[in-house]
Amino acid sequence: MFKLEIKTDNAAFEEIGEKSPRYEVCRILRELADRIEDNYSELYRLRDLNGNAVGRAEFFEEEN
Repeated sequence: MFKLEIKTDNAAFEEIGEKSPRYEVCRILRELADRIEDNYSELYRLRDLNGNAVGRAEFFEEEN
C-alpha cells in the first residue's frame, strides 16, 4: 500500500495573489515523484518550500 499525508496549515500554503495552496501541493508531489523514481525507499519525509516538515509518504505491506 501507499499512504500520503500533507499538512497544509502553514505559510507556504497561503493564498497570495493568484498563487493558491494547490501550487505548493503540486510542487511537493512533483518532487516526491522524482525522489521515488530515482531512489526507492519505504518512507519519504515531505518538506514545503520553506524547508518545514509538512508530511510523509510511505510504502508498506498491508496487514491481513
